[in-house]
Amino acid sequence: LPDTLVWRQPLSYNEPYVNNYLRHPAFQDYPVVGVTWEQANAYCDWRTDRVNEQILRARGILLDYKTLAGGGKPGTATSVSTSTDPFNTDIYLNGQYRGEGIDGKKMPKDLNPNATTGTATTGKAGPTRPVRLEDGVLKQPYRLPTEAEWEYACRAGSTTDFYFGNDKNFLMEYAWYSENSSNKTHPVGEKKPNAWDLYDMHGNVAEWTCDQYLPDFYGTADGAELKNPIAVPDKLYPLVVRGGAYDDEAKDLRASTRKASDPAWKQIDPQIPKSNWWFPEAPFIGLRLVRPLNIPNKEEIEAYYNKAPIKDY
Repeated sequence: LPDTLVWRQPLSYNEPYVNNYLRHPAFQDYPVVGVTWEQANAYCDWRTDRVNEQILRARGILLDYKTLAGGGKPGTATSVSTSTDPFNTDIYLNGQYRGEGIDGKKMPKDLNPNATTGTATTGKAGPTRPVRLEDGVLKQPYRLPTEAEWEYACRAGSTTDFYFGNDKNFLMEYAWYSENSSNKTHPVGEKKPNAWDLYDMHGNVAEWTCDQYLPDFYGTADGAELKNPIAVPDKLYPLVVRGGAYDDEAKDLRASTRKASDPAWKQIDPQIPKSNWWFPEAPFIGLRLVRPLNIPNKEEIEAYYNKAPIKDY
């Protein structure tokens, strides 16, 4: 999880920002802003792990939270856990997150005839094993949408400038932008959604996608139909931002409008090197996550996640 206390460092002190925005409950329904692309991707990984851990503990496949806390009685927390590392989905699927103090009482049975040789845990009910992807228990990884996926979701079947039509005079009913936002973000869901009940696809905060910004990317298709196009990023700038924000004009909120990220968004960051975790000059940028409907195969998952970090400025 990104360090939300970075502003407490000597060269970046901003206590009101820490207390009154990131942690104050009054802001729980507001979009998160100032998010870097690296931070957005790190949050996708973190959320994937936390959701899967919750599922496994709730089903008794991993030791449940109540047992870990000693049955809920003060001073009786379990001391048998053999892992001090946080749960990680990939490590779990590789069979490296298991053992006494980790395995729950409802692990799947292992029907492998060689399971008793040490490849599985053998209990009173017979050999058991960790959950596999094909069991359908674990959720698919969260990630940023591609630029094409974002526009598809925004349009919700429409072909007009905005998902409600072409007339920008109706935009105030659907979006927060320069004409009605008072130059600030607003709680999510206060404006009308699109046909698929997605809120704030236009305005409020712009949203990261996982694509590199290439000005002529779609022009290179020469009229051919593209299926799931993506400009795979190999550098941190520029990347594609979509949707427009509270301080943008109506034309910048159109479903087809593309914006490129800029390293100037962190130029006043006093830290050396610049922080990966915040854009001090981008209070208009946030994120929206997606999760695949169809289960990717092992090679596709590894190709997406097992990539070296891209060097920052």
